[in-house]
Amino acid sequence: MKRRIAGCWMGMAILLVGLCLNSGCSRKKPPQDQVENWGPLSKDALLMDGTAGRYGGTLVTAIGQEPRSFNRIVSSDTATADIADRIFADLIHINRETQRPEPSLAKSWEYSPDRRTMTMHLREGILFSDGRPFTADDVMFTFQVIYDPKVNSPQADQLKVHGQPFALKKMGDHEIEFTFSQPAAGLERVFDSVFILPKHKLEPAYNAGSFASAWSLTSPPGEIVGLGPFRFSRYTPGQRLELERNPHYWKVDAKSRRLPYLSRLILVIIPNRETQFLNFKSGDLDVLNDLRAEDYSILTRESGSSEVVAKDLGPSLGSELLWFNQNRDIDPKTHRPFVSRSKLDWFTSTQFRQAISYAINRKSLVELVYQGRATEAYGPLTISNKFWYNPSIKQYPYDVDQAKKLLSEAGFHWSTVKGQLQLKDGAQRPVRFSMITNAGNRNREKIGALVQNDLEKIGIQVDFTPLEFSSLIGRIMENFDYDACLLGPTNVDTDPSGQMNLWLSGAPNHQWFPNQKKPATPWEERLDELMLGQSTAPSNDERKKAFDEVQLIVTEQLPFIYLISRDVLVAAKSRVGNFRPTVLDHHTLWNCEQLYLK
Repeated sequence: MKRRIAGCWMGMAILLVGLCLNSGCSRKKPPQDQVENWGPLSKDALLMDGTAGRYGGTLVTAIGQEPRSFNRIVSSDTATADIADRIFADLIHINRETQRPEPSLAKSWEYSPDRRTMTMHLREGILFSDGRPFTADDVMFTFQVIYDPKVNSPQADQLKVHGQPFALKKMGDHEIEFTFSQPAAGLERVFDSVFILPKHKLEPAYNAGSFASAWSLTSPPGEIVGLGPFRFSRYTPGQRLELERNPHYWKVDAKSRRLPYLSRLILVIIPNRETQFLNFKSGDLDVLNDLRAEDYSILTRESGSSEVVAKDLGPSLGSELLWFNQNRDIDPKTHRPFVSRSKLDWFTSTQFRQAISYAINRKSLVELVYQGRATEAYGPLTISNKFWYNPSIKQYPYDVDQAKKLLSEAGFHWSTVKGQLQLKDGAQRPVRFSMITNAGNRNREKIGALVQNDLEKIGIQVDFTPLEFSSLIGRIMENFDYDACLLGPTNVDTDPSGQMNLWLSGAPNHQWFPNQKKPATPWEERLDELMLGQSTAPSNDERKKAFDEVQLIVTEQLPFIYLISRDVLVAAKSRVGNFRPTVLDHHTLWNCEQLYLK
């Protein structure tokens, strides 16, 4: 799930310059492994700040799941996104350190006085990883695909103003005009992570109606072409993905040398985080993007040496959360409801969801799962999102009596069966449901077990089952065959508009009941109004007022039951240069083009 504008911004971290290669601009000769691929730099190359590194070497890190595809336009899983961030590029980028938009493939942009038009100027002389030129045609094609309802891209909703897609007009080979249905604030941020596609590679599949299956896991590496710092080299299912330096990359370091520094970046598929940690300690991994609290404690105790750098970056932007399947639709394949009538009655009851929230002991989750390196969470934003966070949200401190009171008011009652407390609804049906999560995430499995134990205290039996990640995603995103799900969606930006595909009732990532033809409840209809309203409000203060109400509604109605926000804990071998982790994800590889081995 992508989530995105902060009120006050600091200065930009990178500068846009024209590089005069024939008029005195010096460039240090690269080492031999780079010379053979050293083509002419574009005059629109992007100069990066930071320490100048050295070329060569392979950096190895881990991803927790197998990707579902290499096609980021149709796949929203974390593994696909992590890979896409390394091999593709966006028009305007959110700097993960400053949390501020900055030029990327677009070297500049300006708005019309009424802010209904944005003219975007693209970099010239930029090449895709296969050596073909990047032009405005690639941007036009990318948005055509995203907006096509047959493609059903989860990114489409975040690229709309008041429900209307942007209108694009090609003004030249390197100039695009975007027209919006209404004036809107902070639109430049929504372009972050909208990766530009190579029209010359994907247009045939699109015209043939097979775009959704293009760039599958079986596609030849050479077919997957991007504008990012690395290009696809090899994929070994269940084991690893290998990326190699993109010889045509368009960013340069402080010495005007082409980035990236690394020759290769290897992403090893390790679902189990304990195994990730053991591989890091043994030297098989160079970077860990997501440490468990107990592993962080071990590292900080043991690393009196200078071989490892471990950092606690404070509360993350996202939370671990639980939600119930409230899908009221009929499965077109079986002609039966996705959720049984009895369970749907429970899950759609606000009092039932509030009772569940009161019954969960978040303090024990913080202490027992995260050793105190986490905070209790109750709403869609955490305190790390300083501008947009609403401190007036409804909270649910651990209170078994209040949970029972709400259940009683909702028509539930209790009986004792074989010495066990059992909750029953008004039709005498025992309240029992299944809860799924992704296997291999030890902390999430601990949370699930503790939640299972807490709900047993109010007479609810939970069948908790961790699933292989692709199977989990299939259930919650495709066939809706589940009762409840425990996950921790990642926030990649601070701005509310990045959450359009989550809160709009017709969006595919409206997890508890996606793709609604019309809002199923009055409060979801109000969420639609507020989210569309904030997207066109003329000031951040007005936007904040609208999103404050969104947070109040969400914490009253609880479509998601927020549990805890863990600290961002990361580690790297000290030989990794330019290691500058951030709270925004990807915590450790966001500047992968600048990472180098000392």
